[in-house]
Amino acid sequence: MHIAIVHRDLHQLTRGGICTVYRSLAAQMASRRHAVTMVTQATHRPVVIDGVNIAALPRTGDLTGHRAAVADLLTTIQPDIVECSTWEAETLAYLSQPAGRRAPVLVRGEFSAATLGARDLADAERDLVRRTDQVIAVSDYTARDLAAAYGIPVAIRDALAGDPWMPPVPASP
Repeated sequence: MHIAIVHRDLHQLTRGGICTVYRSLAAQMASRRHAVTMVTQATHRPVVIDGVNIAALPRTGDLTGHRAAVADLLTTIQPDIVECSTWEAETLAYLSQPAGRRAPVLVRGEFSAATLGARDLADAERDLVRRTDQVIAVSDYTARDLAAAYGIPVAIRDALAGDPWMPPVPASP
């Protein structure tokens, strides 16, 4: 399976957050023999992960242009599935294609731009979560936040994330 992971701020050095999540996810998927392409913008510290292709688009502050470049690249590389975060709605232009002409898109929901007061991003983010094939929230709070902010069904909580405040349930004997 060819998996494309899209986020414009993926760097080799990171302080945590979505970059760490996506770097780990890409490495794990590649170790399972999936073809993985990380789509990002050019940086002075590009991501290097064994077995992972990096597609670095030109760095720009023009989100509409960046979204179009992401759509063009995804159309060219033809992944089987695409994942992106809600922030900056990078796959919004790609999602304007009919479902049969594009890969399914999974959006990993973070805090909504509406809640964070990023009004300039909230409209595009709302369109993204309404058009996407699936939203997976990073927590129960973000699932409720996205549902309240954008009127979507409550997003599925990321089952892989676990709950850091609860010990694992022991297996039955």
